[in-house]
Amino acid sequence: MSAHEDRYAAQRASDQRVAALYALGTLAGAGAMIWARVITDEIERHDAVRARFDGGDSLEDWERFNGSAFVLVLAIGQVLAFEQTLRKLTGDAKLQQARARFDAIAPSAPALRDIATHLDAYAAGRGLRQTSSRATRHGAPMSVHAVESFVYYADGGATFLELGEDDHLDLHAASRSAIELAVVVERVRAKHKLLAERQAQDLLRRTQAELHGD
Repeated sequence: MSAHEDRYAAQRASDQRVAALYALGTLAGAGAMIWARVITDEIERHDAVRARFDGGDSLEDWERFNGSAFVLVLAIGQVLAFEQTLRKLTGDAKLQQARARFDAIAPSAPALRDIATHLDAYAAGRGLRQTSSRATRHGAPMSVHAVESFVYYADGGATFLELGEDDHLDLHAASRSAIELAVVVERVRAKHKLLAERQAQDLLRRTQAELHGD
């Protein structure tokens, strides 16, 4: 590869990094903070429908109560997904520290997100953890054939979602922690985007100077 081709490849890689860090953010219509807003809005809806239902017999309220719990799990999962992608891209230690704080509070969130996403399969006994004899990245094999969701609440305002054998989540605690994680994710993303832009501009200036013999 010639020196010119090396410069072009380096510039292209630098530009792609800037583009990726932009695409992972709010202005691109994506990013952890957008899902944090979903969590904030959905926890309010969840609490409102819980207050209406409160052990009653309204099927519609029961559906909304369960549905909002699933939306929260999926939104929390999206915050975790953006954090993981950004951590792989940047290697920033602050992300690892923030994720460790979340995992200490809601360690089962990734597993529940997987079950919730594929509940049709798990309800029919065809989920990955039901059909595999080995542990997956989402957890150990499950012996329950037909996974059912169970949403219940306790004194003090906490709501829990249970899926399968040992997979349960405190939705309020996990939501608060996910929002805190999203703030860190966005802060780290913005920092690395700025650094990448400066690096790309410096590289472009050096390339142009070399081409013009400056």
